[in-house]
Amino acid sequence: MKIIFLGDSITEGGRDRSDPASLGSEYVDLFYNKLRNLYENTAFTVLNRGVSGDRIADMAARLDTDVLSEKPDAVILLAGVNDVVREPSGKKFDADAFAAVYEDVLKRIKESGARLIVAEPFLFAVPDKSQPECGHRRVLARRRASHPPRRAAHCGQRDQKTGGVPMIPCKKLLVVVDMQEDFIGGALGTKEAQAVLPRIRERIAAARKGGYAVAFTRDTHTQGYLSTREGKNLPVPHCIAGSAGWQIAEGLAQAGDKIFDKPTFGSTALAEYAAAEGFAQIELVGVCTDICVISNALLLKAYLPEAEISVRADCCAGVTPESHARALGAMAACQVEILR
Repeated sequence: MKIIFLGDSITEGGRDRSDPASLGSEYVDLFYNKLRNLYENTAFTVLNRGVSGDRIADMAARLDTDVLSEKPDAVILLAGVNDVVREPSGKKFDADAFAAVYEDVLKRIKESGARLIVAEPFLFAVPDKSQPECGHRRVLARRRASHPPRRAAHCGQRDQKTGGVPMIPCKKLLVVVDMQEDFIGGALGTKEAQAVLPRIRERIAAARKGGYAVAFTRDTHTQGYLSTREGKNLPVPHCIAGSAGWQIAEGLAQAGDKIFDKPTFGSTALAEYAAAEGFAQIELVGVCTDICVISNALLLKAYLPEAEISVRADCCAGVTPESHARALGAMAACQVEILR
């Protein structure tokens, strides 16, 4: 079976263009090795035809020579980022023109008899909702630090109108940290936690609509809490398993959501789950910014160093406003993106 990847620098991944068999060192190479391990007795030929800087028109121009002439059984296409973030000076992104060329590329690939799979370009919301950011996400969460995300018009929605063509979506996870009754209005409740609750409700609803998986952490202690190291430093019983204060705020969690009970600040089980699932984009909200949010953000960063980890500042609350701000600064220094 012959599989060809067509795209820009995200796909090219540092391949040696002088060697037609070179796969580069990014997601195409990862894909090939995963495929070889899963199907040891099947012969696969995988070719990388990504070219850095290519827009959809460039891919259309070389489609016959670089791709269709190889008579592939399958083509995986990742395109659209450069059409938005590398617009010629003084020109605006023309969605209709882009769509026309894109649809022509899809049509030509399908008419060749090859199976076509479309990979979703990387994008995520920023405070100015009319201008989502679009950047260089690599499938399987591969990313070069030298390619920071840049503000641009939405380049993904038009790409998804592919006439039933299978898609590889970017896997996204929203982590809701410790939004439990004791941290909102109970034993350790604060007015700041109460203030962010409505915004967190809105963010969860938007994330579900946007295709995110949603997971919750739940601080969980026993009746012997005061004898623990944490209890000796913070002698306020809270989030005792099964108590009213231990419950996640009403209406936040749904059936099927992952909930990770944790006896301390960070959850290694959450990080292991996120790594096993291969989430490429992970956003955190909740409390307390300076204790459990930062602990889980840095654990996720350690387990998924190539994923985009972000914290939504206006959906978090710290022990105090000052400690909230300090924690955001500390996370930013560790390359966790702070969404404002």
